Amino acid sequence: MPIQQMFLGAGGGFTAGTYTGTRGVIAGGQQGGSDGWNAQQMYYITIQTTGNSTDFGNMVVGRINAGGGSNGSRGVFLGGKRQEWYQGVHNVWGQNEIDYITFGTTGNATDFGNLTDNKSREGAGATNGTRATRAGGCFSDQDAHGGSSNKIDYVTIATTGNATDLADLLDGRHELTGASDGIYGYYACLLYTSDAADEGLGVDLGGRRI
Repeated sequence: MPIQQMFLGAGGGFTAGTYTGTRGVIAGGQQGGSDGWNAQQMYYITIQTTGNSTDFGNMVVGRINAGGGSNGSRGVFLGGKRQEWYQGVHNVWGQNEIDYITFGTTGNATDFGNLTDNKSREGAGATNGTRATRAGGCFSDQDAHGGSSNKIDYVTIATTGNATDLADLLDGRHELTGASDGIYGYYACLLYTSDAADEGLGVDLGGRRI
């Protein structure tokens, strides 16, 4: 399984997806419209059979934009963000939680460990089937422009525990997407700097051996 991720619900839902080759699981996301809350639910589909999704369980912490990865029997969801309105102010924070599930058994996710920091809002995940990575991101609206992370963390999917720093992106970035060919992880994103944030420029951040 060289490519371990399914980009399901990309866009409005900001969900995380991961799969075994037989079963796909979609986790978290944004409930409602642009002002929605942090979904905790997970759903699964049987990939070979068309039809509606079925309830799988709940994430440990409901959140948006987690990264997903799998080793074929276990799925992990790394980081993401939570948002809420408080006294008329929209607040968004990066999260460092890592959850895991066992694909063959439905039920709630279990705590796996933590990323090295909580600058994981709008980062990206990629995996080679043994390790899962989480790259880039930011913590809040305030540091979305000029405060994005260049860090790449990894976990060994079969072993619970906190993430380890793997390497750095060429530049700090958020709003990334990630994929893997089984050897390298590739990350690409919008160029999001203070002087080009609204230009929608693309930037290739290259690959990193997982």
